[in-house]
Amino acid sequence: MGRKFTLQRLEWTEENFEWACKAVQDSLHPRHLDRWQKEKFGLDLDDADPYQGHCHTASGALYMLFGPKYLELQKGPGMRIQTRLHFWCMRKDTGEIIDLTGAEYNKINYDYNTVGTKAQMLPYLKYYRAKDVYQNVMSQYASRGN
Repeated sequence: MGRKFTLQRLEWTEENFEWACKAVQDSLHPRHLDRWQKEKFGLDLDDADPYQGHCHTASGALYMLFGPKYLELQKGPGMRIQTRLHFWCMRKDTGEIIDLTGAEYNKINYDYNTVGTKAQMLPYLKYYRAKDVYQNVMSQYASRGN
């Protein structure tokens, strides 16, 4: 994107981090998917992974909430030809992989440490989808009385 992020960040505490991870997941919505993702993954299937296709949106929102002081946005190859990239965050203090949408990747023992490289936010619609989730979570945080 090339612009400096000037919006508010959350204070880095374990409690805020755990809450924010859940709040990001809860804020994901089918409107954050591309049309091909909606067709590929199906939106009304009971057994569909509700986080499938949201890796950039979720990881980008989490990264926006805490910033590069605490998190590094990373990417690696996707599991399917249609999902060429997969995104997640890594905690800088512990090196822990934070993949809010990675249920299917965990099933195949995806080797984050081998395939992961530092990433930047994708531009345009992808960025604004992550920003939409960021704004939703910040609104929830404010309403908690913090």
